[in-house]
Amino acid sequence: MVTRQLQSDPLPLNLAARCLRVPARWLRDEIEAGRIPALIAGRSVLVHVPTVAAKLAERAKGEAGVSRE
Repeated sequence: MVTRQLQSDPLPLNLAARCLRVPARWLRDEIEAGRIPALIAGRSVLVHVPTVAAKLAERAKGEAGVSRE
Protein backbone atom coordinates (compact mmCIF):
# COMPACT_ATOMS: atom_id res chain seq x y z
CA MET A 1 0.00 0.00 0.00
CA VAL A 2 1.38 3.39 -0.99
CA THR A 3 0.77 6.31 1.34
CA ARG A 4 0.52 9.90 0.25
CA GLN A 5 2.59 11.18 3.17
CA LEU A 6 5.74 13.09 2.41
CA GLN A 7 8.81 10.89 2.66
CA SER A 8 11.28 11.55 5.45
CA ASP A 9 14.19 9.95 3.56
CA PRO A 10 15.81 11.73 0.60
CA LEU A 11 14.46 10.54 -2.75
CA PRO A 12 16.03 10.43 -6.20
CA LEU A 13 15.37 13.59 -8.19
CA ASN A 14 12.81 12.07 -10.59
CA LEU A 15 10.73 10.55 -7.81
CA ALA A 16 10.95 13.72 -5.73
CA ALA A 17 9.78 15.78 -8.71
CA ARG A 18 6.79 13.47 -9.08
CA CYS A 19 5.96 13.82 -5.36
CA LEU A 20 6.25 17.61 -5.60
CA ARG A 21 4.32 17.67 -8.90
CA VAL A 22 6.96 19.70 -10.71
CA PRO A 23 8.97 18.86 -13.83
CA ALA A 24 12.21 17.01 -13.07
CA ARG A 25 14.16 19.34 -15.38
CA TRP A 26 12.88 22.41 -13.50
CA LEU A 27 13.77 20.84 -10.15
CA ARG A 28 17.28 19.99 -11.41
CA ASP A 29 17.73 23.56 -12.71
CA GLU A 30 16.66 25.02 -9.35
CA ILE A 31 19.05 22.71 -7.50
CA GLU A 32 21.94 23.55 -9.81
CA ALA A 33 21.21 27.28 -9.34
CA GLY A 34 21.40 26.79 -5.56
CA ARG A 35 17.79 27.88 -4.95
CA ILE A 36 16.69 24.46 -3.67
CA PRO A 37 18.74 22.24 -1.32
CA ALA A 38 19.73 18.72 -2.37
CA LEU A 39 22.40 16.12 -1.78
CA ILE A 40 24.55 15.63 -4.88
CA ALA A 41 26.78 12.57 -4.90
CA GLY A 42 28.45 12.02 -8.24
CA ARG A 43 25.67 11.77 -10.81
CA SER A 44 23.02 11.05 -8.16
CA VAL A 45 20.82 13.83 -6.83
CA LEU A 46 18.78 13.16 -3.69
CA VAL A 47 16.04 15.47 -2.51
CA HIS A 48 14.43 15.70 0.93
CA VAL A 49 10.83 16.28 -0.17
CA PRO A 50 9.46 17.88 3.05
CA THR A 51 12.30 20.42 3.09
CA VAL A 52 11.83 21.31 -0.57
CA ALA A 53 8.03 21.50 -0.19
CA ALA A 54 8.49 23.97 2.69
CA LYS A 55 11.02 25.98 0.64
CA LEU A 56 8.63 26.16 -2.33
CA ALA A 57 5.75 27.22 -0.06
CA GLU A 58 7.96 29.95 1.40
CA ARG A 59 8.87 31.16 -2.10
CA ALA A 60 5.21 31.15 -3.14
CA LYS A 61 4.30 33.33 -0.15
CA GLY A 62 7.04 35.80 -1.01
CA GLU A 63 5.98 35.98 -4.66
CA ALA A 64 2.31 36.46 -3.75
CA GLY A 65 3.08 39.87 -2.26
CA VAL A 66 5.17 41.07 -5.23
CA SER A 67 3.42 42.95 -8.00
CA ARG A 68 4.72 42.34 -11.51
CA GLU A 69 4.11 45.58 -13.32
